Parts: sequence; structure tokens; C-alpha cells
Amino acid sequence: MSITWTLWLFFIPMAYTFYRSFLQPRYFIGAFRARRLLRQYRWQIYETPESGIGNIPGVRAGYVWLKFPDPEAPDQLVTMVMHSHVGSDWWGGRLGKRAKPERKVQVQEIWFAGDPRFAAVIAVPGPRRLYVIHQRPNYNRAVSADARGAGPDALERARRAGVHVPDPRSAASDVSGA
Repeated sequence: MSITWTLWLFFIPMAYTFYRSFLQPRYFIGAFRARRLLRQYRWQIYETPESGIGNIPGVRAGYVWLKFPDPEAPDQLVTMVMHSHVGSDWWGGRLGKRAKPERKVQVQEIWFAGDPRFAAVIAVPGPRRLYVIHQRPNYNRAVSADARGAGPDALERARRAGVHVPDPRSAASDVSGA
């Protein structure tokens, strides 16, 4: 065998290594965000929350969404969208209307830790399938999240969890100055 054959033998592992080296930082960022959220919020268990794929205003076709109760108004539901991500494919295959019954059973119980107005970690029972779900602008440093009727305690807790939210002190000074 020639040296060229040996190089071709190692080409596929090298290509996979380069692929993972570009993909891996996203996993680390997600893990650190999940860790910060889990330090601030306790797990809550929801049995078959309302969910689907597309078909609601403001959600692109093909995006998975779930609805969770607003912590300050439990009778109102807040929609959280799983924007395209590697892990959202697994969830989409189980939350959609066309999902097979044996797959729907896998997401019958969803663990939720966070505030649906800002960001949360969702999971199914077991050590796998953690997913950080957030309202779109929450991790963009240039844009703060809309407070959506959240009180100062909820804003401060979200800030400690790493979500960029408006400063309640500046919001209070805007109201008093008006």
C-alpha cells in the first residue's frame, strides 16, 4: 500500500474531527446556559403541555412550539418556540400531530425549569434530552427581552440566570419621570 492510501484512510476521521470542532462550541454554550437556568429555577413537571409544529401566528412552519403557564398569571399560556437547532429535531418528531403514538408517549411528561417569558430548560425523564428554549431576543446582548408583565423579582431572577432583560431600576425611573 502506498502513503496515499493511508491518507485516504484517515480522511473521514479528520473530516469528522473538523466538523465537531466547529459544532462543539454550540454544545458548550447550551450547557452553560442550562446550568445557569437550573441554578435559579426548580424543575416543574407538566403532563402533555399544549404543543405543535407551526400553525400559530408568529411561528414559522416547521418550528416546534410549546405552551406553558405564565408564572404571574397561571390562567394565561406563554408560547415558547424551538428555533432550529440540532436537538429540536428529536422534539419535533414527538410533539407534532403526525407523530406516532409510541413517540408521543416519550414526551407525555415534560420537565420544565425556567420562566416561559424569558428562557427555560426542558427535558424528558432521564439523563438525556435537555434543551434550552428561550424567547428569541433573550441571549442577544444588543436587544433586551420584553418584560411581558414580569415583576422586578422575576426580572432579577432571569438576569441571574443569564437572560438579558430590561433593568427594573431603569424601568421604574422611566415611569416616575413620566
